[in-house]
Amino acid sequence: MIPVPASLAPMRRFLRRKRRAGLPIILMYHRIGDTAGEASSDPWGSAVSPARFAQHLDILRRRRVVLSLRQLAARLAAGTLPHNGVVVTFDDGYADNLHAAKPLLETHDVPATVFAVASAIGRPTGFWWDELAAILLRPGALPPTLRLETGGTTQGWDLGAAAHLTAADAEACRDWRGWQPPPTPRHALFLSLWRWLRERPDTQRLESLDALRAWAGDGARPAASPRPLTGEELVRLAEGGLVEIGAHTATHAPLPRLGAALRDREVAGSKASLEARLGHEVRAFSYPHGEHDAASIASVRQAGFACACITGETHVRRHTDPLCLPRIQADDWDGEEFERRLSQEFIA
Repeated sequence: MIPVPASLAPMRRFLRRKRRAGLPIILMYHRIGDTAGEASSDPWGSAVSPARFAQHLDILRRRRVVLSLRQLAARLAAGTLPHNGVVVTFDDGYADNLHAAKPLLETHDVPATVFAVASAIGRPTGFWWDELAAILLRPGALPPTLRLETGGTTQGWDLGAAAHLTAADAEACRDWRGWQPPPTPRHALFLSLWRWLRERPDTQRLESLDALRAWAGDGARPAASPRPLTGEELVRLAEGGLVEIGAHTATHAPLPRLGAALRDREVAGSKASLEARLGHEVRAFSYPHGEHDAASIASVRQAGFACACITGETHVRRHTDPLCLPRIQADDWDGEEFERRLSQEFIA
């Protein structure tokens, strides 16, 4: 291969951007809410404020052809992908998708798909990753050692410097994201526990969180901690047809690391559970963490889903697999920054 001279690199980037210009994109959100009043940080950048989400929707209405995920999948199958198309999606199934996001979607007439974790519907506590952040990323002192017993095994952590997080450090690190190097020993502990809990079955995660609360002296979940939808809220979210409900597995398990039987239960079981609550078919799916492999895709196809979303900063093309639709995560950008990224096709 002949190397491209450095002087030609900007031209190559321009041509690559021009080839991608106008291709449809799928945006991924999680929560619509302000985090300023929450005790812990937002380590995965999952929250977009209602005011900024409204700005995003206004810009999309003016600058893009807004489609539902179902419409995009149909256009992909027909070979008629629209120029400048955009789809809005949400992962996990937070209650604020109904109370904060849906009114704004209605105001701007923007359809959306919400991928819900089936077993979390109606659960009084928050999602495990939010609970973990609430316990570990708030300032204060923790016991010097931690031992968790799950599934017949014991995992231990000696906290050392992570036992204490000052208020100044907690505030200074509020913009830290989990894919960045941890800025303090407490943040390193958070990442270690997050990775460990991610691989545990859901029952073990819940047991571990109960143990963590007791260990930390955290008797009650903070009032500001975000929660999942209830069953009644899920139905209300789907009313009117503007918001489609999709499945996000039964327990938010990493599908490529599951055996065949458990993987099929996560996929098909989530579909059946949501359909029983909604009274109609669920046709869209989202892979937790975007992780997928050939076996996961086969399970999604066998379960009868028509389309499925992964993650990755790229566009939907005419040869894109409908069971591997790429998405771009939208951050808590103000309107000016969101429009700048949109004009550059989210190539940052």
